[in-house]
Amino acid sequence: MMISKQNTRISNVMGGVRLAGFRGVAAALMMGLLLSGCGGAKQSPSYYPHMKDPALYGQGGGKLVGPPPVRYGMGSNPQVRIMIYGAVSSKYTTQFFNDTLPAIPGLGPTGTVTIVYRALVSTESDRVAAIMTACIPAASKRPAFVKAMMKETASMSDDSSRRGAIMNLGREYGVQPARYGRCFANPLLQEWVSIQQKEAKEVLKITQIPTLFINGKKLSGPVKDVVLSEIQAALNAS
Repeated sequence: MMISKQNTRISNVMGGVRLAGFRGVAAALMMGLLLSGCGGAKQSPSYYPHMKDPALYGQGGGKLVGPPPVRYGMGSNPQVRIMIYGAVSSKYTTQFFNDTLPAIPGLGPTGTVTIVYRALVSTESDRVAAIMTACIPAASKRPAFVKAMMKETASMSDDSSRRGAIMNLGREYGVQPARYGRCFANPLLQEWVSIQQKEAKEVLKITQIPTLFINGKKLSGPVKDVVLSEIQAALNAS
C-alpha cells in the first residue's frame, strides 16, 4: 500500500472504522501466543477504550487482536480522542512527534486528550519500525520508543539509514537481533501490519501520511498550528 505524503488538507468527513479481526478463532488464539514471545499479548477489548467512540470508530466498536496500541495521554475520560495514522518515512509524521505532540495540552495521566498512533507502511523502514515497536519487551516503553525513533530519523532521507537507526534504537529498548528476527518472521504479526494497511486504505480512505481523526474530524497532512487549533476547538466544544 502506497500512500502519498502531501501537505495539509482538511476534510469534515466522519471517520467510520470497523476494525478487522484475523481469520477464525484459531488464528486469534495463535496471535496471542505468538505475540507473547515479542512483548505483546492478546488483550481484552476493554484494553482499547479509544475504540468505543462510535462517532470515531464505527457503530458497535470492534476487536483487534495484537500488540497494545501506542498511546499518549492516559486520562480515563478524555474530552478529545485522536488517532494518528503515520509512518517514520514521512517528514510530516516526524514533525508531528517532534514539534506538535509536545505542544498538545492535556496529555497527562489525568488529562483531557488521548492520542493513539498506528503505523502505516510506505517503505521497508516503515515495516521495520512497525514490527520493532511491537517487539519492545515492555509495552509501557513503546510510546517513548516511537518518540525517540521519530527524533532519531527526522533528518534521514535514505531508507537504509532509517532502518539501521531503528535497529540500533531497538537494542537500547531491549530488542536484540534474535528477538527481532523472531518477531519479523512471525506471519501473524505481519498479517496484523497488513490489516492496518487495509483498514486505512479501504475503510478510512486514507491517501495521505499522516492522517489524524480528532473526535471524528479527518485531518490530512497536518501542520502544527492547524492541529493545535482543531484540538482547542474540540476542547472548547466538549
